[in-house]
Amino acid sequence: MPDFSLSSLRNENINLAVVAAAATAAVAATLTATAFYSFSETKDPNLKNLKEIPEPKEKYPFIGHLISLGNRPGKQVTKWHNELGPIFKLRMGAQTWIMVSDPYLAHELFFTRGSLASSRPAHGYLRDIYSAGGCGLTFTVTSKKWHRSRSAAMALLAPKSVDPLGQDMIEEADKLTKSLLEDTAKHGSVSPSDGLYLVSYNVIMTVCFGLRTESSDDPDFRSMVHYIHQHEIYGGVSGDVGSFLPILSLAAYISGTKKKQIDFVKKNRDEVFSKLMEKGINGDKDCFVKSLHEDKAKYGLEHQDILVLLSDIIVAGTDTTALTTTWLLAIIANRPDIQRKIQAEIDDFVAKNGRLPMYSDRESFPYLAATQKEGLRLRPITEFGVPHEASEDIDLRGYHVPKNSILIGSMDAMHTNPLRYARPEEFIPERFLSYPESMATLASGSIKKRDQYNFGWGRRLCPGIYMASSYVAETEMFYNMTRIFHRCNMEPPLDVDGKPIIVDIDAFIDHGITSSPVPYKMRFVPRSEALF
Repeated sequence: MPDFSLSSLRNENINLAVVAAAATAAVAATLTATAFYSFSETKDPNLKNLKEIPEPKEKYPFIGHLISLGNRPGKQVTKWHNELGPIFKLRMGAQTWIMVSDPYLAHELFFTRGSLASSRPAHGYLRDIYSAGGCGLTFTVTSKKWHRSRSAAMALLAPKSVDPLGQDMIEEADKLTKSLLEDTAKHGSVSPSDGLYLVSYNVIMTVCFGLRTESSDDPDFRSMVHYIHQHEIYGGVSGDVGSFLPILSLAAYISGTKKKQIDFVKKNRDEVFSKLMEKGINGDKDCFVKSLHEDKAKYGLEHQDILVLLSDIIVAGTDTTALTTTWLLAIIANRPDIQRKIQAEIDDFVAKNGRLPMYSDRESFPYLAATQKEGLRLRPITEFGVPHEASEDIDLRGYHVPKNSILIGSMDAMHTNPLRYARPEEFIPERFLSYPESMATLASGSIKKRDQYNFGWGRRLCPGIYMASSYVAETEMFYNMTRIFHRCNMEPPLDVDGKPIIVDIDAFIDHGITSSPVPYKMRFVPRSEALF
């Protein structure tokens, strides 16, 4: 959840003295770029009868709405949707953002008009440095190379290709639960964050390289977590303020910010992932990189294409799943009534079957599944997802969507729409009991039945979602939750007066692309009802 407040812009990784020195030289270029930008948004003659998209009044010369979004941009965008309707336009410095809060309108834009609305916007770090000029899936523009990478990921990461991971996930969940109980007994309370990260890391590393680590203290694990977090910071506002304000592009070069980003990617990604690829290819376990290496000629992929694709998958498979579960446990920590309902489902299954459940038993756990969906709705790990870019002018229900504009689904507005979700600010899993299908099925199916909108849209629908139906999202969460709540009651820690310390789920930490709850600790107390 990027912070667009003035204080955030003041604290970016660019020395403001350098900015001042560069300003005189850059201002003429900025004015020229702004004039060109305004000209470039002029309508095609064939679109002259289309309506202009409304925009909020709170804007400033040159920077537009950039600082009007404040430090909670998702909430501000929701407020503007309530005032202006399901679509409006933001002037983000030199960029135009089109914000859409109606899921049906978003589906029409991103799916029906997907051939014109599926590119990625320019970003000095994500597209120019990280994506190495067009490699990978997540941040590069649609191209033949992108289609080839997507085809490879979809074919080689299909559920049938990773079926053997089920037992690995169970073992990871068992180890996690054991460590939470032991650390609570030893220290009185424990933060679940590192353990959840380790589970997600081991699962996705096993998928990609056939590798895992035993401890969250392992230097390779800590290095990867650092890489993921710094990558997301660079991918936020601080990574490319020049895309919003061209005057700062020159300052980024003068201050050394760009060189720092290039060196970061070379050291923390290229060198590390090249070694991981070599280990995976030469290892004795089947894994994604081995299959990809064998089929690279079939998909027309070079070494760097494979490396960036693997980085995309590791970042998404580790960070998003771990953060989603961290948010969910933070919410449930304050709701013992929800814990009891989850435990009742688990206890009933164990009593009938004499074992803990497999993911194939998911239909016996409608309340647990609904709880996972409600967690993603109430606290998505990103308020805007990954933006699209219009590659051509688009006629969207009579509105003119300009070429090169940034297209964004307003996730907070969608997820808190009272017409779609009664009492939207409350955590109510029961609202999803009538949606028994997996999130993967609902996300890739009819717009009428989508439960929430975290997994993207159209051609950019998260490729991991097809894995997630069996594994790396719902499955990992399923095994973690069933093992934790079969063996544990989760209770808040106590202060010096013996009073419970309530987890604040309204506070968050901005990681650039994603956000997490503020660090919290819990007590994981053994359940007498546990049989395994």
